[in-house]
Amino acid sequence: MDPRICFRMHYLYFTRPEISSFRELVRQLKEPKNQAWRNFIGVPNIKKVPVRSCLSNFRAKVGAELFYSILFDFIAQALKTFYCRC
Repeated sequence: MDPRICFRMHYLYFTRPEISSFRELVRQLKEPKNQAWRNFIGVPNIKKVPVRSCLSNFRAKVGAELFYSILFDFIAQALKTFYCRC
């Protein structure tokens, strides 16, 4: 599985209050109404949405410290881009 897809799925998991588990995230991603979320993670086809175990394996391999480091760097870059345009 592409790590970028797993990272983006984790980002949705942490930022969407209606998602309380990886299972719920996968369920939500497979609903037709959530096409924008599938586009965001890079999997526009419902049939290609990764299973929950892919997310768990990704988190175990990357580790919490590295994951949060990447996440905060990602957020900082987005904020910098946003404020530079204003």
